[in-house]
Amino acid sequence: MNKILILFIFFQTINNNESLVIIEKVNSKILNYENISINFTLNFKNQKIQEEQSGSVIISENKFRLEINDQLIINDGKTQWIYLKSVNELQIINNESYNGSFNLSDLLDFSNEKYKSKYIDEVYESNNKTKIIELYPKKEESFMKIELKLKSKNLDITNIKIFDKNGGSYSYKINSFNTNTKIPPFNFNTKEYPNIEIIDLR
Repeated sequence: MNKILILFIFFQTINNNESLVIIEKVNSKILNYENISINFTLNFKNQKIQEEQSGSVIISENKFRLEINDQLIINDGKTQWIYLKSVNELQIINNESYNGSFNLSDLLDFSNEKYKSKYIDEVYESNNKTKIIELYPKKEESFMKIELKLKSKNLDITNIKIFDKNGGSYSYKINSFNTNTKIPPFNFNTKEYPNIEIIDLR
């Protein structure tokens, strides 16, 4: 029995060390990008509902630009603009007052300083060999863990799944992942939207 326990601890240590190495490589790749543009499919699921939405996000340092459904959300690190296309309405808030379940500017920050990591498995998905790693926040967060899926050959991210504390999950399936492209500025030009209603909550 003791031998079995020792073997379990030994292989668990190897797996955890492997996850640390993988996460360091992923973070190193991401940090070398000036900006990242992603098209994704978001699947939200809890005990009562399941919803699927398509969207896109551009991330550069602590800034992001998100388009999903009829919403455009722009965040320059200090100010956040939330534009509702269907009613031509713009809400403006300070960045620190935004308390979303997961800050998009941190979506691709998987550093070992922020998370404990655990290597789960290597499987085939869509004809690609895929590594699965779980990340657990070291500090109190609004979510419990993140499941990260990566292509084994180049460690490109294929899926990010966030598990909240209420039993729900947000799964981001990465449809395209482009880097260092020409991107629009992280601000909202109201002159481009005639008759827009502005609600400034700063």
